[in-house]
Amino acid sequence: MFADVSFPISSYQTFSYEIPESLLGKVKVGVRVNVTLGRQKTQGIVIGLKQESGFKGRIRPIESLVDDQPVLDRHLWKLINWLADYYNTPVGIAAKTTLPANLSTRYKPQTQMLVKSTDEKSDLPKNAKAQISILNYLKTMDDFVAIQSLNDLASNPTDVCKKLSEKNLVVIKREPIIPDLTGFSFKPMHKKIRFTDYQNSAVDKISTSMDKNEFRPFLLHGVTGSGKTEIYIEAARHAINQGKTVIMLLPEIALTPQIAGRFKSVFGDKVAMWHSKLSQSARAWTWKRICAGDYKVVIGARSAVFSPLKNLGLIVVDEEQENSYKQESPAPRYHARDVSLMRGKIHNATVVLASATPSLESYYNYIHGKFEYIHLPERFGGAKYPHVHVVDMMKESEDTDVYGAIFSRILLEKISDRIEKKEQVILLHNRRGFAPVLRCADCGEVETCPHCQVALTYHKYGEFLQCHFCNHMQKQLPTQCKECQSISLQLAGIGTQKVEEELTNQFPEAIIERLDFDTTKSGKNIVEILQRFSDGEI
Repeated sequence: MFADVSFPISSYQTFSYEIPESLLGKVKVGVRVNVTLGRQKTQGIVIGLKQESGFKGRIRPIESLVDDQPVLDRHLWKLINWLADYYNTPVGIAAKTTLPANLSTRYKPQTQMLVKSTDEKSDLPKNAKAQISILNYLKTMDDFVAIQSLNDLASNPTDVCKKLSEKNLVVIKREPIIPDLTGFSFKPMHKKIRFTDYQNSAVDKISTSMDKNEFRPFLLHGVTGSGKTEIYIEAARHAINQGKTVIMLLPEIALTPQIAGRFKSVFGDKVAMWHSKLSQSARAWTWKRICAGDYKVVIGARSAVFSPLKNLGLIVVDEEQENSYKQESPAPRYHARDVSLMRGKIHNATVVLASATPSLESYYNYIHGKFEYIHLPERFGGAKYPHVHVVDMMKESEDTDVYGAIFSRILLEKISDRIEKKEQVILLHNRRGFAPVLRCADCGEVETCPHCQVALTYHKYGEFLQCHFCNHMQKQLPTQCKECQSISLQLAGIGTQKVEEELTNQFPEAIIERLDFDTTKSGKNIVEILQRFSDGEI
């Protein structure tokens, strides 16, 4: 018996390995195996089984199994094969894309020790103050308590609890630590939301499609503020009531904790969060719990489309027109919207592509009858559109005789007015760093990336230049122009760091936070900033 094994390498070739007698019946499609490839010991994934090899030379044996059961079910395997074929990518690389990195080895989650008091009567000596203190506290608790939370009662609560356990006064157990997968808190929603006729019609159409267990793609075209999120939640509720699962895709990682918090307020612990900013341990733990069926809803950025949910009934792609759904590097360079449609087809699931400004591709598919169209022309709750002021900054400069100002007079007035009213302000700017250009004042030469000739952006915090295309970093700032050797170098343009600095100068009493790629390199920072803003602290 032989197995075809694929590796996450830039080769379309699969390799045959002999299955030893000890592993017969255990090697299955989708199981990862330890083998020797060339001179290196590595891991591959089994993509096929066969009775005869057809290879005349020496065939190496599979050395051991990484998994007891396949890590990818037949639906995901079908998706991976399509992914490899459609995006012209080796199967091994396509399979690697769907799996968390930590699953390359046997993952052992962090654990914690929990303790609970028993019904045994205690006869502790008066000088055992720490034991008495902890035992009295535990008797007031109905459930197990983490031992590390008892630090205020004893200098070494672990030793104290072990002594109590020896006397049968407490029970100690060890459990895995479940990572906080949302981190964004919302109060449970008890109030029944009254939908508009358009929203009710949308929910009915999506629910009917799920009832028929058929693949049907919808283009949900709703104006900004039309209540699309409420439709997602209601459709997800219908899917879960049917015993089905849901994938919710978002274009930005920063949106994930907030939307996950909204869903968690309705569905509780059935909601998981998935994106690249999660730690590897959290990703591995989440993957295993999804496989075990602990989660019914997975919310995340584009990679969440590969979540190993069983009985998938609904996929929602929010803001489907966003180009962040397209993976540019590394391979496979897939588009999560297209992968969602294929996965929906494989599972006979309903797919909802939602946007206030649909992509040309999706609108074309609606026009030609491939997608069913749902329109939400009204804002939810009778909300009105905001007043918009378009300010000509050239005229502003002429009127004030101040050139290069970041903010117009009307914007500063409106910000000041909101701060006085204890309200909040959001400013959007599309450039990171402090200044996007460092140039020579004499000859105009711009400092560029040595790899891709893109202008280097100056970052004030850390004092470095960085290419925002290939991430090349230049820590040594130039002191003269490389073209004419002039020392007259000047920064040009405006980045988010400069906006933050100017705001701090204008409004020193206000609490200001910057939310961009540089301040949110960890998912925890994103959650903290968004939570503080939600709580009114910013």
